[in-house]
Amino acid sequence: MKRYTRHLVTAVLFAALYLGYRTSALALGK
Repeated sequence: MKRYTRHLVTAVLFAALYLGYRTSALALGK
């Protein structure tokens, strides 16, 4: 169960990082 939770946290972290990067790129584009 711990491994699954850790994997889930990593996936969420990557998703947040990707969203933040896209938002920054969009802001810089404008």
